[in-house]
Amino acid sequence: MHALSIYKLFACQKIKAIVEFFVSVKIVIKENKIFLSVDVDPVWLARWATGSVNSLWPDCESCFSDLYGGTSPPDTLSEPIDKILRLFDELNFKSTFFFTGYIAELFPNLVKKIAAEGHEIGCHNYEHLDYEYESREKFRNDLEKSKKLLETLLGKEVIGYRSPNSSVPKSIVEDLLEFGIKYDSSVTPTRRIMGKFGDFTNAPQRPYHSKKENIGKEGDSDLVELPWAVFPLLKLPAGSGITHRIFGNVYNNLALNSSLKKGHTAYYFHPYEITQVEEMKKMHLPLKAKIFLQNCGDRYFQMLSIFLRKHQSRLVNGEGLYELVKATTS
Repeated sequence: MHALSIYKLFACQKIKAIVEFFVSVKIVIKENKIFLSVDVDPVWLARWATGSVNSLWPDCESCFSDLYGGTSPPDTLSEPIDKILRLFDELNFKSTFFFTGYIAELFPNLVKKIAAEGHEIGCHNYEHLDYEYESREKFRNDLEKSKKLLETLLGKEVIGYRSPNSSVPKSIVEDLLEFGIKYDSSVTPTRRIMGKFGDFTNAPQRPYHSKKENIGKEGDSDLVELPWAVFPLLKLPAGSGITHRIFGNVYNNLALNSSLKKGHTAYYFHPYEITQVEEMKKMHLPLKAKIFLQNCGDRYFQMLSIFLRKHQSRLVNGEGLYELVKATTS
């Protein structure tokens, strides 16, 4: 064979191999999933409202007294959750809804209704507190109480957990495993901001088995961590309705696309974000609260709907992603 012909054949084979490599990479990226979930927190459980040192009210009861003139809140969850369930039906998707035990006690029929429609229920501990600043005994007692309550309502095991306020206790891996939790989704691999997110700058930006003594490091424990999306380079929090609303679609898309190149990632939102939260808008709120509530209501629901339809084939719930990770790491 002529030398030139041999060179052309070699070059074609080389180009073909390169194309096949990039196609295979593209397929891998395409197959990476977005763990979509809902934290069932009313707006009065936001960190600036109740449950933290610098919140507007010291506890929920004080908040209810100011907002509703009573000792308990009205049902502001059913309407937005019905709207969310209709959207998920249109997407043919079964999500994960994280409930605190406190909310489950207030609205047990809501837990049952969501589960009856085929969605997963996860544990969000009992109160919506910064548990990293509470005692280990408090964390463990509340975790056990909430998990048992949810399992009694559901008649089945609860295997997923998310820390309220992105506040992660140091002993969380050992405690979650002891109480039968199989996966967690509390880690954002970002810098600490305003007392949130922990010190997880160097945590993996894809699902991993955590170390028993440090949830932010990859190890050989049985707990699977499903971290949230991260805005690239700056390592800022992303993958939430909050960051999506405040920083916009470009920020959200850059973060999700960057995170998907590294592996499966996560996105979550709250029911109050797709409502107008009128009770809060009537108040003289501090600047941080006004920023936090930016674009709540129809504007965010439109943003969310477009985003989820675009990524419909990628969506997975917590249990589904846990099984996928276990299958690929065992």
